Amino acid sequence: MDALAGNIESATKKTQSQISQDSSGRSIGTFNDATIVQTLADDIHMAIEAFNTKHSSKHEEPLKPSTSRAVRVISGRVVSVLKVVKESLDGVPVLGLKGAIGGLVGVLEAINKLVDNEDDLVKLIEHITGLVKIITPAPGSDTDGMDKHLQQRVADLATDINKITEDAVMLQKQNLGSKLVDHSDNASAITGLTRAVDQAIDRFQVAGSLSVERKVVRLEEGTGRVERSIGMVGNRLESVEDKLEQIQVTAISVAEEAALIAIQPRAHNARYDSISQKTPFCLPNTRVALLEEIFRWANDPTAKPLFWLSGMAGTGKTTIARTVARQLDEKGLLGASFFFSRDEEDRRSTARLFPTIAYQLARSKALYRKQIISAADPDACTAMIEKQLKKLVVEPLKTVKKDTTSSPIILVLDALDECANEDQITEMIFLLSTALQDLQPHVDLKVMVTGRPETHIQGQFTRPGMEIVSNISKLHDIEKSIVRGDINLYLSHHLEGICHDMYMSDIAWPHENDVEALTDMADGLFIFASVAVAYIRRKPVERMKILLAGADHQKAPYAFKNLDELYRQVLKSAETALYEDEDDAIEDTKLLNDVLGTIALVLNPLSTRALELLLGLDHGIINPQLEPFHSLLSIQDPPYTVRIFHKSFPDFLLDKRRCGADSWFYIDSKAHHTRLALLCLKHMNSILKQDMCNVGDALNSEITDREGMLNRHVPPHLMYACLHWAYHLELAASNEELEQEVEIFAKSLNVLYWLEILSLAEKLSNGIHLLKSALGWFKTN
Repeated sequence: MDALAGNIESATKKTQSQISQDSSGRSIGTFNDATIVQTLADDIHMAIEAFNTKHSSKHEEPLKPSTSRAVRVISGRVVSVLKVVKESLDGVPVLGLKGAIGGLVGVLEAINKLVDNEDDLVKLIEHITGLVKIITPAPGSDTDGMDKHLQQRVADLATDINKITEDAVMLQKQNLGSKLVDHSDNASAITGLTRAVDQAIDRFQVAGSLSVERKVVRLEEGTGRVERSIGMVGNRLESVEDKLEQIQVTAISVAEEAALIAIQPRAHNARYDSISQKTPFCLPNTRVALLEEIFRWANDPTAKPLFWLSGMAGTGKTTIARTVARQLDEKGLLGASFFFSRDEEDRRSTARLFPTIAYQLARSKALYRKQIISAADPDACTAMIEKQLKKLVVEPLKTVKKDTTSSPIILVLDALDECANEDQITEMIFLLSTALQDLQPHVDLKVMVTGRPETHIQGQFTRPGMEIVSNISKLHDIEKSIVRGDINLYLSHHLEGICHDMYMSDIAWPHENDVEALTDMADGLFIFASVAVAYIRRKPVERMKILLAGADHQKAPYAFKNLDELYRQVLKSAETALYEDEDDAIEDTKLLNDVLGTIALVLNPLSTRALELLLGLDHGIINPQLEPFHSLLSIQDPPYTVRIFHKSFPDFLLDKRRCGADSWFYIDSKAHHTRLALLCLKHMNSILKQDMCNVGDALNSEITDREGMLNRHVPPHLMYACLHWAYHLELAASNEELEQEVEIFAKSLNVLYWLEILSLAEKLSNGIHLLKSALGWFKTN
């Protein structure tokens, strides 16, 4: 086709040139002009004949777009020239010339039509190819889930499209000569194929519409059933809406997450659901009336904002607090929780209370998140607690206008008596009560606190004016029959569990009278029931008899008679299990007294290995010693950290009247503090050295894993000694050996090495307090 176009264009240009050269001064239409035109016609006929001969039996590829455009332009130009010439041949005495020119014009117009056909055919095939891609499943795709009627419609459409595709390809493969001769028929065929495609698509769409109509009819039939259900659903909408109002949008952006993490220092295990919390939740159907009272207070917008749950040791305050916090959390009402504990440094003071509260509030209450993040700069987080409370809690909560329809925000603070510094708790209660009054016009914030009725706590809640802000509920004043019923249910539940676990269902155990007797012995103390269950578990029948044998023990003049008897029984059983030879018992019980005294008095729980290193004992000594104490002590998986289940146990061990002055398990507090202070100083004087962690001249900020580095280079008993030697020294008795160790420490470079360890542990600020404590001991002694 490119050659044909070139030949025709060449002949045309020659003709135009000859006519121009011969036409000066005369009009077109002379004999010479006719001769020139006749020559043009002959040239074009020869070009077409040569083209037909060459392509009469060959299959050709479709015309390229560039070729189609060239042919269309050239043939169009030739046709224009020939038409002008034809109109000028009237009267020329050359027979048939005008007809020949007309024939050439027809041929060239056929060529144009051929090109148009080729373009239309290419577009049609492209359109079909697109349809095939749409209806053909992707490799590996699953069509099993497709509607069966839809699968059939797609298959029918594919069949139609395939047939049309075959016809289009056959038409495209014709040789160019045939396409030129049959251009009119081909144009009709292409139009027919295009119409066939449209009809196939129409059939597919109509079938689809009918399928949809059938499904709509079925849906309408089901609408009646749905409408009948709407009534029931509608009855529940109000309840759902109430719950939706309680749900805050808590999605936290990356930037907000980073800002929240920066709220430091925090107590990381202070939440009610922290992994470090070992106290259980209330059993179902126990503490019912008390829990109802607390939740009525929480949901009453007119209630006083501070609720103090007071109770003696072992009455179940922490269990109740955890249960309340969990249920408030499930209802979307819990703002934050903080459970104090003497066992953990960051939970034994109020220094991290309000940064922790602010952090939890920002996470749980999106309404105040931005305001808390903006307020939580490092200065505010490390300021005095008065400023912490104001900047981190009060001012952010004031920024949002109070909505009478909004839900209350409840904070739960447990075990105020576990705060080591009485003055801190006294100040915190005062500041909190003042802040709650200040916030009342702005937000329905309430705080539930629990704690023993210690003098410093009791004094704050009974001071003049406090009755405006606080409610007091005393666990030990709750009707004894109610508490007794809850303890009886607790004992029955756990003793039946022991019976099942120990495969004792074939015997009548526990007897109902035995459960009643244990309930009477508990005398309102849940801790008695808890320890009794743990003690009985190892040897159920034998130990139940031992406990019940003590039920007739003469009444003691103090409140914890039965609990004390239980502790004595556990300790005597341990002694019997450990020391069969009476000759060794005295020495062995001295070792056990040292171990129990250390566990009772250390500020941070230590692993069994750290206890051995601190006390200078051989490796593996302590674990067997503590084996009989699983009802009183928690010894977790590696590194086997030893924790006391309940503070009532060290209270018992440290009270001479309750233990008996001649008992081996009585812990003399001053003597043990003296021994621990001496051990701490000896370890520091013998182990500390320059650059103990091999940091060289690196700054703290340049060390990426300081905690890991300290764990690798500073053994746990030495780290404990560096942090707490002065605490034990302050409570120690005057002792010449102790004074010598203090002097060695103070006059040597060990002080500098000690400060280096504190700096790496980010406890350098504690150093001043420790030195002041040591100085105070020197002045006193």
